[in-house]
Amino acid sequence: MTDAKPSKPRKIKAPRGTRDLYPAEAARRRWLMERWREVSIRHGFEEVDGPTYEEADLYAVKSGEGILGELFQAFSGKSPEEVERVKRDGRAGYALRPEFTPTLARMYAAKANTLPKPCKWFMAGPFFRAERPQRGRLREFLQWNVDVLGLDVPQEKWYAEDAESRAEVAEAKARMDAECIACVAVFCEQLGFTPEGDVRIHISDRSLIMSMLHASGVTNDDMEKALALLDRRNKLDQDAFVTDAEVLGLNIRAFDELLAQVQIDFAARVDRAHLQHIKHTIHVTPKLVSELLTEAGEITEQDIVQTASESDRGEKEVVSSTSLDYRSLYSLCDHLGALGLREWVTFDPAIVRGLAYYTGTVFEVIADGERAVAGGGRYDNLIELFGGPPTPAV
Repeated sequence: MTDAKPSKPRKIKAPRGTRDLYPAEAARRRWLMERWREVSIRHGFEEVDGPTYEEADLYAVKSGEGILGELFQAFSGKSPEEVERVKRDGRAGYALRPEFTPTLARMYAAKANTLPKPCKWFMAGPFFRAERPQRGRLREFLQWNVDVLGLDVPQEKWYAEDAESRAEVAEAKARMDAECIACVAVFCEQLGFTPEGDVRIHISDRSLIMSMLHASGVTNDDMEKALALLDRRNKLDQDAFVTDAEVLGLNIRAFDELLAQVQIDFAARVDRAHLQHIKHTIHVTPKLVSELLTEAGEITEQDIVQTASESDRGEKEVVSSTSLDYRSLYSLCDHLGALGLREWVTFDPAIVRGLAYYTGTVFEVIADGERAVAGGGRYDNLIELFGGPPTPAV
């Protein structure tokens, strides 16, 4: 009788789209997550977390049934009911989380009546997507989330129709939007990135873009198609874009003229807000600012005050540049400028985020002039889909 030959050792690699973290890499990840946490807490956000997997239907509520094909689905082989569902429907009852917004919305909806207004929450952790691994896209990845749910104005005003309430709500939304964008800019600054050559935050307003498309010939029935076309504009050659635009009734010349004016106004408004903030600082702490300006030796206090005053006189011209309602965007510009973010932000009409649940401000962080490494936007109608009260959120 001979002894059985030992089985040949198997070399098992890490799953595609994942990473092994040895001590050096683990230390870098820990440093990164600590910076995320520091920036979030500094801006008044509180930490939350949720399960790594959820009911698969949770993601279908937000993004439609089509999203389920992009998820890692999960079920327990020890549960006859779950096994039977997989056999019957061809899909499992659970899915590993691909993002945090649905979990966030579910958590908020469950306790909305007892939570403070607004809720400023953040989390950072692993997420999963069953897509083909490629540059910048892994199947398991870390993600940082900062969200503001609700507003810092009385709740009865959130959806009121009177002009005073609407203006107060629009101002509060812009303030919350700017806070989220500021978190991204501060984090990039901590990494040593600069807006000149590393990253820029591209901003748009989905509702404003829809108004501009409508003014340029697009009907409500074709609006989502037109937004999707704008999202792909930089990836299409000009002839293909023109052909697709004509099918949708989009007058490209009229639309681009509106865009050009918005881009000019956006930059002017952010600059004006930045100067106003400096002017206010000069009046509040004149001695300190004078000392700093003397050291800088490039610009005087009088220069700043004069420039800010001239900008004040030009504000009415900027606001009345078109008949469209740009007030939400301009309010956001005011807050971005006051936060000192004018070098980081730029208006980009191609940023529509491609998702129908965004309702206003949308933004992407573009690295090396080409690749989006972060993004977000305002989603004022999502909490209702999860059984919660109407709640503005970003």
